[in-house]
Amino acid sequence: KTMLACRLLFLLLTLTCVLGFLQTSNFGAGHTLDARFRTVKSLSSLRSSRVNAGKFSFSRVTRMSGGGEDEQPTIGFLGMGIMGVPMALNLLKAGFKVTVWNRAEDKCKDCIKAGAASCKTPAEVVSKSDITFAMLADPAAAIAVAIGFPDIAAVNGITAGKGYIDCSTVSVDCSQRIAAEIRAAGGKYLEAPVSGSKKPAEDAALVFLCAGDRV
Repeated sequence: KTMLACRLLFLLLTLTCVLGFLQTSNFGAGHTLDARFRTVKSLSSLRSSRVNAGKFSFSRVTRMSGGGEDEQPTIGFLGMGIMGVPMALNLLKAGFKVTVWNRAEDKCKDCIKAGAASCKTPAEVVSKSDITFAMLADPAAAIAVAIGFPDIAAVNGITAGKGYIDCSTVSVDCSQRIAAEIRAAGGKYLEAPVSGSKKPAEDAALVFLCAGDRV
């Protein structure tokens, strides 16, 4: 009983410290982690659930069909690595139309086999998608794909209202630089690094820590 009480006290103290940090810290794109900060549900639940982070929500980011009815947003995914492939596959399983890109095209094959379309450049993916996810290896790759490649970077496909969600683990400066250029092009930016690795990605059990624009 004493050991159990000690463990409960330790967990309570840890939770208190974490909450205190979240309430006073700045994260990524420069947004304070306040009530707008949300834990995002697993990708397998996107079809029926709203994904909130500063009121950035899949249920509200919709396209209008010819008959004036809302449709599911089309999804782009940049980066078909250890994390990107299972994340994109879960979006496909959830019923979304997904377009993928990777510098090494052969890494897109599993998603293409599962029904994804593919493009030759990040800009092309973004131009065909309402919301684009990026899951890239490091800050250098995140910047190159988002804003660095001349003429073919993701920002070249951004138009008013399109969303760009960066799930890569990057520095504050990197996030702010990408956010500024996405917004300047008329897009919405959401920083959404994940807590979890390959297995949670495969199981659609990743936790997203999000801060960004309101839509």
